[in-house]
Amino acid sequence: MSAISTVFLDFLNPGNPLVYSSPTYGGTDHFIHDFLDLIGVKSIGVAVDDTRDEIIARINGYGLSPKLGLLYLETPANPTNDLFDIGMLREIADHFQTGERQIRLAVDNTYIGLL
Repeated sequence: MSAISTVFLDFLNPGNPLVYSSPTYGGTDHFIHDFLDLIGVKSIGVAVDDTRDEIIARINGYGLSPKLGLLYLETPANPTNDLFDIGMLREIADHFQTGERQIRLAVDNTYIGLL
């Protein structure tokens, strides 16, 4: 959790949206919804069966794409073992990236060592 919270706090500012894979580890979920929300970071959960276009439409639908800060991916997901498509999430980050703004993709695969 210290690594995850450090990544979130380093790459997100109030007003930035965080796109994250859902479900995610309970401690991470708590940090996203009970701390990041308090400091003004919006969160958008995505499921393993969401398509690239659905995720892009969701981000655009919230009107948050100009401030997108980070895509966070836990794969395999804890506790479901869902495998998220890292390449697809990178494509989504690249879709919103501009010359002035880099969109980072953080991947947590801690759970794979426990399988």
